[in-house]
Amino acid sequence: MAHYAELDDNNVVVRVVVMSDDLQDGEKECAHLYGGRWKQTSYNGNFRARYASPGMLYNTQHDAFVYPQPYPSWTLDQACEWIAPIPKPEGKHRWVESLLRWIPICTPTTSLTIEDEPLPQSFVQRYGLVESTIVPIRSDSVFALGLEMTNNRIFCHGVVHEWQAETRARVLAEISRALDQVQNDCQRDVYAYSTYGDEENNPLSGKTLHFSELVGFSDSMKAVLADGLEHTITIRRYVQR
Repeated sequence: MAHYAELDDNNVVVRVVVMSDDLQDGEKECAHLYGGRWKQTSYNGNFRARYASPGMLYNTQHDAFVYPQPYPSWTLDQACEWIAPIPKPEGKHRWVESLLRWIPICTPTTSLTIEDEPLPQSFVQRYGLVESTIVPIRSDSVFALGLEMTNNRIFCHGVVHEWQAETRARVLAEISRALDQVQNDCQRDVYAYSTYGDEENNPLSGKTLHFSELVGFSDSMKAVLADGLEHTITIRRYVQR
């Protein structure tokens, strides 16, 4: 039997059908029977890199079926596998696109390892959250904020682009409103921390987002999170206003 993949207008595989081996031009026959555009695929991966499945992409340059690009900075190698700009180090690491580097997969402090109750699916979908992946939710000339979902908990981290004395109060007020919105949506504690971690010793601390200056924070603790740095975590309790 022969296998053929239907492609949409963006060369995404829609479905795969099985046809007879003795067709002279199976791709044209599929188009005649079902409409659309078709490319033959090998069940054993003998050609076009691998067996196609729905959601994969047909890459015209390589004449191959490839998985969706995982990150904008990754490119296809000769085997039609996506590779990062820099080689992956030994041990357990994961790629952080915002930093363009591999970071160790770190275990948070004991107090952060126990999972909370699952977050509402509507909240997860609204922010496009993926487990242990930093999702940007705001980035402008004033400050940037990102969310990370780990163990069904929400961690918010960010960096200030404008941190002058005369704008400090306004920036903190804007950040507070942004976090209020997140907390209103998830109806639970939000763990907040600064991008650069060691605020006391890090020379970049002048650009660090000091969440602790916002009213309502408590329960500080240490943890190593998605960017591979140790952070002082503070919990901003949700308060219905």
